[in-house]
Amino acid sequence: MPFILALDIGTSSVRAALYDLRGNVLPETMVKNERVVEITGDGGAEIDAEEAIRQVIEAIDEVLQRNDSLIEQIAFVAMSCFWHSLVGIGEDGCATTPIYTWAETRPANYIQTLRDNLNEIEIHNRTGARFHSSYWTAKLRWLKEEFPVVFEKTTKWLSFSDLLASRLFGRQVTSVSMASGTGIFDIRKNDWDAELLWFLK
Repeated sequence: MPFILALDIGTSSVRAALYDLRGNVLPETMVKNERVVEITGDGGAEIDAEEAIRQVIEAIDEVLQRNDSLIEQIAFVAMSCFWHSLVGIGEDGCATTPIYTWAETRPANYIQTLRDNLNEIEIHNRTGARFHSSYWTAKLRWLKEEFPVVFEKTTKWLSFSDLLASRLFGRQVTSVSMASGTGIFDIRKNDWDAELLWFLK
């Protein structure tokens, strides 16, 4: 019988297990590795990018090591990952920033800047997202203004799940679901929002 390797990548833990095609978990395959988000005194909520990747790989390895007789029967991999994350990478593919999680509040100081320069109602209609510190709109503005050197040397901005996929599969792609959690994705056109890209560059 084929199995599914399921990964649940959260901010507080990484879980992995094998399921059969009826959706039943094999209890002996379950792995849960706790982790801690670094909370800073000024409202930051970060995870080290390289550490986060290692934690996912370790969870996969642990499932496979516990159940090596089933490895050949794994036919599919399914993954869920926490939303609203942002991490920068440079030309070499290495992270230029930590992973900023959904709980990051330092960009809140730039929400008013966004409202002063953009029509929030129209953007909400296009993206489904209002201006908030969780979304990339405020995070990117904050990084550009307060960390200009890091911003300049960053060649791409990704969600953590996209960074992980690029390391595991060698391709930098995203899903519609993950893109819609950034706050800069036009859900009507199924494309990045041109006005926001221009404003945030």
